[in-house]
Amino acid sequence: MRASIWILLGVGACGSVGSKANDAPVCTAETDMQFCARLAKSCDPFSGMDNCNQPRTANCGTCSGATPVCNANVCGPPQCGTSFASTAGKAVAGLNVAGKQSALLGASESGGSVLYLGATTTCVGGGASLVIADEATAGTPPYVLQTIGALANLAGFQRTEETMTLTADGLTIIGVGSGGRSFLTSARSAAGMTDFSAAAVGPFAFINAAIPAAATVSWPVLSRDGLEFTFRVGGATDATTNGIYDSVRTTTTAAFPAATRLAGTIQTFDALTGLSADRLTAFVTMSFGTKILTRASPSDAFAAPAASTPPFQAFRVVPIERCATLIGTSEPGGCQNEMISTWSKM
Repeated sequence: MRASIWILLGVGACGSVGSKANDAPVCTAETDMQFCARLAKSCDPFSGMDNCNQPRTANCGTCSGATPVCNANVCGPPQCGTSFASTAGKAVAGLNVAGKQSALLGASESGGSVLYLGATTTCVGGGASLVIADEATAGTPPYVLQTIGALANLAGFQRTEETMTLTADGLTIIGVGSGGRSFLTSARSAAGMTDFSAAAVGPFAFINAAIPAAATVSWPVLSRDGLEFTFRVGGATDATTNGIYDSVRTTTTAAFPAATRLAGTIQTFDALTGLSADRLTAFVTMSFGTKILTRASPSDAFAAPAASTPPFQAFRVVPIERCATLIGTSEPGGCQNEMISTWSKM
């Protein structure tokens, strides 16, 4: 009897102590290719958690063919492309006065809000009104024009060409301070309103503090996602520090870090006037004309595309409607003939 009890206990002990049945299964890590595919990433290095919940960084490949652009680790076509209507542009109804210059400063992503200078005589240099134009009904022209240059809260801004822009939502003005060496911001509560806040440094403190000695700034441009800010530096004591700069932040609530001078082809142009929403296409100006530059990712330098069709007689070009349309100042000759126009993508 005692022997049989021993045998039963022995079997039980062997099953519970010596068995692997209750141990956690061993995880077989996926390959880099499987890691990238599972997370829907098709290009550039990407960091994340693999199938075993372990941190992994893998190179997810390169882009080519019809989807040559890597944006957020996904291959795709450039949002803007490089071909636009080569005509003189279509004048925007309600924003132009015959024989008087209208100079674009900025526009919302939808094109429903436009900030511009309207000459009080013939040319903006002889006197101008700062105007915010908003569509009366979203997506439906005509525009309702409101002159805002006399608003006390905007007194800190310069009121000249190439000194202001408008954010993607059409609610915030970003402009050069009256001393020419800083950037300020002022926001309103809604489209159609003129309750702009007092001009303040906002997210630009680090940029302002790092502006080169004796330099002035111009051509502020904010990308449609609010993460990249570009501008022009001129008149610096050290001439090698003049040129086009940019600053990139990680979130739209963060301050911009001190800007750095961009490298490459872009420095052969006068200024960058507009960025596509994916930040892969830049519209640049030289001698009152526009050229189109592209890059493969937001971290690359811009390069001239193999072939492009920029809009004819265009200046201060800003992409709107996810680059289906460009809005800018057309330059048919003489400031009295300058008007705000649009160009469509071909």
